Amino acid sequence: LINIASGQTVSIRELAAMFLKELGYRGKLSFTGTIPIGTPRCWRADNSTLSGLELSPRVALEDGLREYVRWIRNAKGTFDSHRILARAG
Repeated sequence: LINIASGQTVSIRELAAMFLKELGYRGKLSFTGTIPIGTPRCWRADNSTLSGLELSPRVALEDGLREYVRWIRNAKGTFDSHRILARAG
């Protein structure tokens, strides 16, 4: 398993919303609007050098998050997964 990213631009807000949706959280997502200096507003991996290696993403971000949430739910008791799930509702 190699995480090579998709090269898709995703804001922190979008990523958080996708993650919480997969957790089944129905509350409101809010941010203070305060962004520390140097903190990126969005993330986008530059995976252009991987094209020469014939590597490309096989799992969409949404599908990867879904699998990650499934893993968190199955890992109950092995780490603080219960804290993540409890905060998500």
